[in-house]
Amino acid sequence: MKVAKKWLSALGILAPIALVAAGCAPAEEAPAPEPSEDTSAQEGIPSDIEANLVIWYYDGEFGLADLNPQMEAFNELYPNVTFELEDIPGDQFHGTRLPGTAVTEEGPDIIWYNPAFTKSLAEAGVLAPLDEEWAAFEDKDQFPESILHKVDGSIYGVNSYVNHNALWYNKTLLDELGLGVPTTLEELEAAMEAGAEAGYYGFQFAGTPGVPGEWNSRTFFSMFGVGDYTDYDNPAVLEMFERLVSWRESGWIEAGRLGLDQGGGDAKFFEGETLFYLGGNWQLSPATEAIGDSFEWGVTPMVSGPGGAGNVYLGGQGEAVGAFTTNKALAWEFIAKTFMSKEHGEFRLSVGSIPARADVLAGGGASDQVLAYGEAAQTGLPLPSDTEGTLLVGTLWSGLLQGQLTPEEAFELAKEVAAR
Repeated sequence: MKVAKKWLSALGILAPIALVAAGCAPAEEAPAPEPSEDTSAQEGIPSDIEANLVIWYYDGEFGLADLNPQMEAFNELYPNVTFELEDIPGDQFHGTRLPGTAVTEEGPDIIWYNPAFTKSLAEAGVLAPLDEEWAAFEDKDQFPESILHKVDGSIYGVNSYVNHNALWYNKTLLDELGLGVPTTLEELEAAMEAGAEAGYYGFQFAGTPGVPGEWNSRTFFSMFGVGDYTDYDNPAVLEMFERLVSWRESGWIEAGRLGLDQGGGDAKFFEGETLFYLGGNWQLSPATEAIGDSFEWGVTPMVSGPGGAGNVYLGGQGEAVGAFTTNKALAWEFIAKTFMSKEHGEFRLSVGSIPARADVLAGGGASDQVLAYGEAAQTGLPLPSDTEGTLLVGTLWSGLLQGQLTPEEAFELAKEVAAR
């Protein structure tokens, strides 16, 4: 594998929203996967083609760990293709460097990026549409629709793996209370009420401002049937806000503990006195180590509510093709034969992420906890490409849960989000 690297940042500094979308996945590198089961070159691209593919990425060593095995696998199919890598700090990557290619009309062939920026990048004209490529992709049926990042109906990016939330439960406490794993909001509330009477804490989740709070809030909006930001003036939003405040007033949740972000709230669950926790798949490994044999626990998709399933956002880095590439077919071929392959899905599974491919999870070898995340991913939602709206929702979410806003005041702010 011939690679030229331009190291613009050894640290790969992340913008705050990029950290959440990445899901804090472990930065481990696995051996290069075997070539895709489909070892034939794409029709029209000779296997002996000589070309150089420029790849821009961020997230430092983690980004490189994901790219290295893919380049090696691609060279099994196209041995004369070389690569030029450019590692760019996350704050510059999405904010200045990629948008700047619209001015120079020169940029990367392949982009490993944060899908939350799809809208702004597509509108800047620096991402190539991938509708025809996806339509012709033989394995597209293995992926949920939510891994496609669209702007005005056109596809501009894809996710080969996802990081997201699901509901953790303390089985030891549920057994003590004579309760099963909840699947509905009513069952969740009944468990929290019984737990509070027995002296246990109900539900740990992030009620913090900004991106972390908004990331956690999505599942609650979903279970009340609320769609994207344009639907945040839905009266069901006020109903949901009132319901959450009633939890706090009942002592099932506490403002102080909701002030912990997702990275701090897990420690409360580890103590064994909390019934439920909204946790990410990237937290499974440290949780297993921290909990040990102190109590039994499990993972399930978030409960359904009066408006439907408690769908969650799907994070994780995405792949796109630069608008100014002169090798679009080869660039897409790289994404399709490496990132979107079953072998890459197995690699992602080995380092703690959830493969977007259904056949990877169905192939056996995944724990029940991972399978629960895989089930949740099938109905997951793409990250919003509206960073300002994300911050506004996080602010009103925190204000509501911390008691700084009434449900009515928070709803008025939600209406402003919808009006944008």
